[in-house]
Amino acid sequence: MAVNECGQPIATDPNKRLRNLKKKLKEIETLKLKNPTELEKEQLQKLQRYDEIVEQIEQN
Repeated sequence: MAVNECGQPIATDPNKRLRNLKKKLKEIETLKLKNPTELEKEQLQKLQRYDEIVEQIEQN
């Protein structure tokens, strides 16, 4: 099974991958509504990946 740079498995089915990316995007949108000072380090890192995830969705 292929893994990404974080060691997480990469979905090989394009539809499954797209659903996964959209799920991540939705989580980021939810985090954007919160006060940035209340977010944990991992949540801030997730926010920084927004552009990357949008780009991946557009490629599919």
